[in-house]
Amino acid sequence: MPAPSGPPGLAGELRDLLDARLVEGITLREAGRALHADPAHLVRSFGREFGLPPHRYLVGRRVEAARRRLLDGEPIADVATAVGFHDQSHLHRHFTRLLGVTPRKFAAGA
Repeated sequence: MPAPSGPPGLAGELRDLLDARLVEGITLREAGRALHADPAHLVRSFGREFGLPPHRYLVGRRVEAARRRLLDGEPIADVATAVGFHDQSHLHRHFTRLLGVTPRKFAAGA
């Protein structure tokens, strides 16, 4: 019997859904409808399983995607929208909070 690919249950399903909708995002209401669960229950389940709320997970995945693109030399403004942030300042705020350096400094150091 093959080993499960990730955490079982609702939290794992929500994580998979968030990963699949990284750029366009998904509201908790939409996720709840897709997974047949109350949005508040989704947040609690996700937090128990992964130790952070779904939105913080999504932002972290977007910042990681932005980091990889910046390392490839893509322009910051293009990267911001390509990974799901509204604009460059939105990326800047989250990137700096999570990585402790601005996207421009990160890209220059790469």
